[in-house]
Amino acid sequence: MNVILFVFAGRKQNMELQLPLVRRIITEHPNVQYHVWNLSRNDDDNHYLRAIEGERINVLNDYFGIAPWLGFNAVYRHYAHNPKYRDHLFVKVDDDVVFIETGRFGEFVDAVNGNRASVVTAKVVNNGACTPTEPGLWSGFEALSLPLLDVHRSGEYAVMSHTYMFKHWREMVGQPVKLIKTRDWLSINTIGYDWRMVRKIARRVGTPSPGDIAGRSFTPGIKIGDEGMVNMLPRLIFQGFLTAHLSFGPQHAHLTDAQLSLWRKRYAAIGQQYLDA
Repeated sequence: MNVILFVFAGRKQNMELQLPLVRRIITEHPNVQYHVWNLSRNDDDNHYLRAIEGERINVLNDYFGIAPWLGFNAVYRHYAHNPKYRDHLFVKVDDDVVFIETGRFGEFVDAVNGNRASVVTAKVVNNGACTPTEPGLWSGFEALSLPLLDVHRSGEYAVMSHTYMFKHWREMVGQPVKLIKTRDWLSINTIGYDWRMVRKIARRVGTPSPGDIAGRSFTPGIKIGDEGMVNMLPRLIFQGFLTAHLSFGPQHAHLTDAQLSLWRKRYAAIGQQYLDA
């Protein structure tokens, strides 16, 4: 089964952490291609992305310079409208997915293949829907006394999530494999699906949303993005494949550049230790 691992790429500082992990995946899985969609917003990031090279790594600049959400929609339609991808599976990651449990990537893909009626997500650190699957993260979340739907706005939640990951990542990798249904709002930081699901998402993105999706209310007539569309579909969390998501845009107002830089250094160290093990 051929697999497209694709990323909506922009930020050099994050991509530098993701690339070594993806290269390990590519080395261990000859059926995987990595598509880097260049949606960067400044010259430094753009030049960095265009220089990325490697076996089965393709940098795609087709939608460079357009609004990111238009780029997201265009990428889905690129895959959906091309029948050469009919027999492919897809794994989509954000560019700020800064840790990937590469040794479980194959099992994650098998779960995607075996559950084609659902969108399958990794167990993601700094992701509301995934928080209940890790007791330590859940107890930390409960201590914050905020709604699960609002974690993407909370700097405290980001601090709690990453602090827990830094202390416990060795216990969090290699966990028993388990598929968990969720009805919570899923942030789509690391998700997998087949071509038919890509086509389903592509048909609906950019169309008016219903008033409520997975407990979140929307202004009538607002257009659905890929995340909203995914949350209208069956969703499964794959415990046993761990990734870490650095930050949401609304969290940035509560985080300093120094804090984010420190976290990146910690994830660089964790990634290297994991790959060297």
